[in-house]
Amino acid sequence: RQMCIRDRTYTDLKGKRMPLSNSQYDEIFRKYDEKQLASQHQLERRTKDVYARIPALKEIDDAIATCSVEQARRLLDGDEAALATLREKLSDYRRQKEQLLQEHGLTSDYLKPVYHCPDCRDTGYVNGRRCHCFEQAAINLVYTQSNLKEILELLLRKNPNIRVVLN
Repeated sequence: RQMCIRDRTYTDLKGKRMPLSNSQYDEIFRKYDEKQLASQHQLERRTKDVYARIPALKEIDDAIATCSVEQARRLLDGDEAALATLREKLSDYRRQKEQLLQEHGLTSDYLKPVYHCPDCRDTGYVNGRRCHCFEQAAINLVYTQSNLKEILELLLRKNPNIRVVLN
């Protein structure tokens, strides 16, 4: 996971940078770890299921591995065309896989990870900068820990005619 240890802050609703404690920061990243693990398990289940339903996909994946090793050896032996050959073969294998998936009623991205946030791929960072989902997770955590929700609900129950306006 990418992280910037120096910057343990979040941006509040007014755009002000606020510090996160180590435990808050760790809690946010535990949630990212949980999301990544769940996504990995889902992908493993899907792959196992698809291999059972469509054995030809397993054969293609095995051929991809074999071809990659074979072309790497050729490249190390000085064959300058090995990389271009590998790209061509991988492209062909990718088309075969997509066609098989579609023939069996599955989308072409069925065997790719599913992320809660496609921008950072559930890491919290994009190009070394905090993702918008990290900032939102920090705001949600601080809000939850502050008990503001309970206080607001209590206030509104006692005074139902109060209008709350956030600026």
